[in-house]
Amino acid sequence: MVHLILDTNIWLYIANNYIGDYKGQGHLKLFDRLKTANRTGAISIYMNDIILTEWGRNQDAQIDYIQKLKKKLKEKAELVALENIIGSTEALNIVKKEFSEKIDTLIKENEDHVRNVENFMLDCKYLDIKDEHKIKVVDLGIHKKAPFHNSKNNINDALILYSFDDYLKDMEITVFDDFYFVSNNHEEYCSPDDFRIFHDDIRNNLESHLSYGNYHELWRILKLSKELQEELEEEIRFWTETNDELFDIDYFECKSSECYGYEDNTPFGYSKEEMTVKYLSEEAFKHQLNLFQEEEYTREINTATNTSWGRCNECGSIHFICPHCKSIICHDEHEFKCPECATTYELKKIKSDLVLYINDIGVADDDNNEME
Repeated sequence: MVHLILDTNIWLYIANNYIGDYKGQGHLKLFDRLKTANRTGAISIYMNDIILTEWGRNQDAQIDYIQKLKKKLKEKAELVALENIIGSTEALNIVKKEFSEKIDTLIKENEDHVRNVENFMLDCKYLDIKDEHKIKVVDLGIHKKAPFHNSKNNINDALILYSFDDYLKDMEITVFDDFYFVSNNHEEYCSPDDFRIFHDDIRNNLESHLSYGNYHELWRILKLSKELQEELEEEIRFWTETNDELFDIDYFECKSSECYGYEDNTPFGYSKEEMTVKYLSEEAFKHQLNLFQEEEYTREINTATNTSWGRCNECGSIHFICPHCKSIICHDEHEFKCPECATTYELKKIKSDLVLYINDIGVADDDNNEME
């Protein structure tokens, strides 16, 4: 059996269709698989007060898709474009009626779905949050141990994790038992070098055989078909790419050799962090400009002072945006050159910050990324 505790962000994900259109119903299929696996004893899901409280506090996130549907119904933007195409008023009225009925059905279906998710959560195996868990978490916070190694208030995250760990340590287990804490908050929980495993601070404090898993791991546990995984992947990507107010960041697919050859889905990440860009020396930079001038290279050289970077959500490899040609570079310790424009660089960690040192500026290919 697989024993699971799902972070609140996973429950909110299950409650919503993130693709934002009428065909994306992967969240309903995922929930059906979750219920079936729980009912047949393939998995066992645990719950506590903190998850339920956070779920209740995020009511807007619970019904994110429903609100989008209601907005569609109110604006009828799709129908405005059809008014000049459909000449018959009668035909247009039929289309409007069918459109409204379809959206109304989806709204009702998803309102029922959110209630069903909440009822399912209430039926999961309940775990108490004990005073000893709170004392342990406070001590970790005082010593800045993960998940308190960043600037966020992660008390609730830590209590969810360590209360489950405490429950599991006294359980009689067999070789057929697996234990997972499932969350998408890899920055809080995971190793900075590998987003598939717990941070060393956490591993050193665990008393059970608990492992970390993101939503990809949940799909594997539920043995989802390749088709459903692809549908769910599309939903997530659509949502993150179209909700700019929540995700003002750049999406990339992992280019690391560690993630090469994934059949079910391609690992990805977001370049949401900033790093400083420095040139090896002012003279070296001037020399590069002179070379370009001799070759009648008239395009403006990008002299950016910072660029964006992020890590793959699977292998944790660093990816950054080349400050010269704007392509995505996967940092490889054996290769220090942009594959698109041949700019060479050094990536160093100064205290806790990454700094990108540019050695020689390459020439961007006209057929690839245009310079801004």
